[in-house]
Amino acid sequence: MITLRYEKIRPLCFAYVALPLWIFSVSWLKPLWALLCSVLIMLLVLMTMIRHKEKKSLYTNVPEGAKLLVPDGYSIPLSRWAIALIILLGAVWVWWSGIGGWFVQSSDFNARNAVFRDLINYDWPVIYGGEKGALVYYIGFWLPAAVIGKLTALLTSDAQTIWTVANTALYIWTLIGVYLTFLLVLLQVRAVSFKRVVVALFVFILFSGMDIIGFYKAGYPMSKMHLEWYTHTRFQYSSITTTLFWVFNQTVISWVTTLAMLQEKKPHYFVFLGVMCLFNGPLPFAGFVVLALARGIQFTWQNRKKPAFFLRELFSIPNMISLFVLFPIVLTFFSCNRAVTTNGMVQVTNNKFHLDAETISYYILFIVLEVLLYLVVVAWHNRRNLVFWINAAFLLVCPFIHVGSAADFCMRASIPALVYLCMCVIRYLFDRASKLKKIWHVIPYGLLCCVLLVGAITPGVEFARGIQKADRMHTIILPCDSYKTLSNPSLTVKKVSNFVCPTYESTIFFRYFAKGNYTPESDDAYQLAPTMQDILTDAKE
Repeated sequence: MITLRYEKIRPLCFAYVALPLWIFSVSWLKPLWALLCSVLIMLLVLMTMIRHKEKKSLYTNVPEGAKLLVPDGYSIPLSRWAIALIILLGAVWVWWSGIGGWFVQSSDFNARNAVFRDLINYDWPVIYGGEKGALVYYIGFWLPAAVIGKLTALLTSDAQTIWTVANTALYIWTLIGVYLTFLLVLLQVRAVSFKRVVVALFVFILFSGMDIIGFYKAGYPMSKMHLEWYTHTRFQYSSITTTLFWVFNQTVISWVTTLAMLQEKKPHYFVFLGVMCLFNGPLPFAGFVVLALARGIQFTWQNRKKPAFFLRELFSIPNMISLFVLFPIVLTFFSCNRAVTTNGMVQVTNNKFHLDAETISYYILFIVLEVLLYLVVVAWHNRRNLVFWINAAFLLVCPFIHVGSAADFCMRASIPALVYLCMCVIRYLFDRASKLKKIWHVIPYGLLCCVLLVGAITPGVEFARGIQKADRMHTIILPCDSYKTLSNPSLTVKKVSNFVCPTYESTIFFRYFAKGNYTPESDDAYQLAPTMQDILTDAKE
């Protein structure tokens, strides 16, 4: 039996989310910037190991419904069986996702394996030259494993050995993040018994909307084996398992930063966690910002009679360092991306999305099946929880926000929001389990359980997809690795536009922050952002 407290795992959580940006700072930036950023990141992480005694009056008059977001130093016991379950579930879940290359991989691994291999084989920054320019993508999650791959390359020239070792490192790195996520989930929902540990972990892994209903309503055949596109690409809220299986590089650190932020007693490190989330996934960062702002508003209101205190915490040294030193570097790096510079304008409509009657009908169906029933059932339980209502509003409007011509914003910005909704659902299950004595308590509880069971079909299909393909191909080791490298001549610039920057020499990041000397072919090619005239022209087209 061990006692789990957030204070015990807090430094490990911060070190885990900060390591990718630290590696990036050391290996991609000019010497002075590398020294400054790497030292500051290390100092900020080390500061989390210093424990401060909080005044008992820090949170006064906290409404009952808001206790989900007011950590109070509580601890939970973990038995040997609970620890064994955490280890087993995490290992199997990550293995089943295809990370590591020991099971069936989703088609998205074609590009992700190419990015990972290029990070191992190329010098950093990764420069392809020609029309593909440079690698500019959410590469943070791969960097620790890529370092292992590069070190292995110093010992052997065998490409397969290097690739196997690097993939094993990626599996372990992912597994550490999943374990931290599991521990933070158990703390967040206060799983004080083995029974609660089992329920919390399985609900988290299987949490999803009722995609199967929309899937059949749309008339898709079951052979399609991907339930979440039932709105004909207009909207999608991916299940927690789906995000791990398809976009793990944007997912795992987003989970850890979001859940750690919810555990923090003060907004002292909110911006730091946000920047770490941003570096590993700009779209999940949007969802993180919504929750962090909601928590900041809540904290300010609760301490409104102590303005000096809450201002000191909001404008803390870690927050200011993260905002004025780390954030600009990460932002300028991502702003180089071709997809951002060509069609990254946030908009409500575009060439594939129009607010017509059909879209509105799909939206209503989508919201009802994905989140509305969850929100309605747990709303009274969270009636005094400001963060719940802000998060709910975000989930309701998120489908209307499109970046470019795809639904990626809806799919990925919702990752933190759906994790928080999942926490609210689990807490409701735990808090109401002992109060099922009257019919008006039993009905919503039973409805919620039914919604969870129907929703679990979506991740169930993700699990089944791998089994089905393995059975068809008579092997479980089925990597999706046809691209090999983004410099592959058979891959056009359009095909890999989300991953490259053709005119990298003209960008702020490569001019002033990245190591090496880069000279733009023409100063006319250099442009910070599209002008308002460009935006209006694009909108008309």
